[in-house]
Amino acid sequence: MASLPGEDRGGRLRQALAAYDEALEKLRDVPLAYAQTQNNRANLLSDLASLPGEDRGGRLRQAIQCAAEALAIFEQVQHAPYLSIARRVMQGVAAACGPDFGGFWAELGLGPLPDWLAEEGEDKTGLTMPDALQERLRQAGVSDEASLAAALENDPELAQAFTDWMAAQNPESLARNAMAGLLTAFARIADGEQMLAFYRSLPSEMEEAFAQALESRIHQARAQGNDDEAEGLDARLQGFRQLQQAAAAAGSMSDNDRTRLAAFAEQVQHYQTLFQAADAENPAVDEWQAITALGEELLAGEAEGLPGLDWAALGRQAASDYNSLGNALDNRGDKAASLAAFERACALQPDFAMWQRNRTGMLIELGRLDEAADALAQARALEPDAARLPQLTEQLAAARNPSN
Repeated sequence: MASLPGEDRGGRLRQALAAYDEALEKLRDVPLAYAQTQNNRANLLSDLASLPGEDRGGRLRQAIQCAAEALAIFEQVQHAPYLSIARRVMQGVAAACGPDFGGFWAELGLGPLPDWLAEEGEDKTGLTMPDALQERLRQAGVSDEASLAAALENDPELAQAFTDWMAAQNPESLARNAMAGLLTAFARIADGEQMLAFYRSLPSEMEEAFAQALESRIHQARAQGNDDEAEGLDARLQGFRQLQQAAAAAGSMSDNDRTRLAAFAEQVQHYQTLFQAADAENPAVDEWQAITALGEELLAGEAEGLPGLDWAALGRQAASDYNSLGNALDNRGDKAASLAAFERACALQPDFAMWQRNRTGMLIELGRLDEAADALAQARALEPDAARLPQLTEQLAAARNPSN
């Protein structure tokens, strides 16, 4: 409507911009949708810059910033279709800027100008999507992976055109895109049955590359402070590794061992299902008691000599489960049971400082101060720079000298 005769084009564009701004706040945890919205904002801001009375330079700088943010997200996940679209958006903004583009880019501190922008928009990645295909995807309402899948399923001709385009792309780029899709699917696994189905569908030659990519994603999430994402992915990775090792060992097993391992794998699936359903942020005692009990059953399998399994990894996961149980019991006011859970976590993973710190805090609350001092010393030896240590030291001193 902003382009119809008699319409207030500037007003309509500004109204649309406000809607996009509001949408962004709700999409920060949905990267692809967030990036697509930034692309839309870039186009809109570029249009606004052409209107009389607008701050052309300011609007175009904003457009560049939006398009650059979208590009960064699509490049991070190597999503081929949207990366191509995002580059076209940036090229369109560059055309609107004309000779000012290079100066605006430098002012925004976005680093060196990419080759595909510096050299007259030439895209050397092999990911350039034909305009007609881009338009068909846009008309089909494609904005993320789910809507892309739905559009291709509903329109066989579009699916064929998209498949033909993908087949013509650079194999390395497609491999990166496929890995990004696998990581996204893996993050959505909700139970052991889905984990087993995912493992069986993954080509064996991709297993190790996938595991390494997943470890990199976990490291990146921790570096960015996304601890919940990192813990969720790490727990799934442990389940994936267990299946990997079990499959590797099965080839040299006796029939009896295979039967025992199959039963163990069913228990692991059930364990993963319980874990994925539980809430570590607001832990419920019953949930985590069931998880830790099943974890103990799984760990008992080590004494039975089941081959090919990473018992150390399972022990680390069980320790984390007991820590969640300890937090749940503490929230319920059962300090003694909470301490027992923290102590079991320490026994399963004695070199992990967080469990020792939690044990220290509970010992202080229970008034067992000499034990608390010993636990605090162990925690300090494991992680001397932990932010919580000064607080625990003060709490211990206050408990020993309540009159001060």
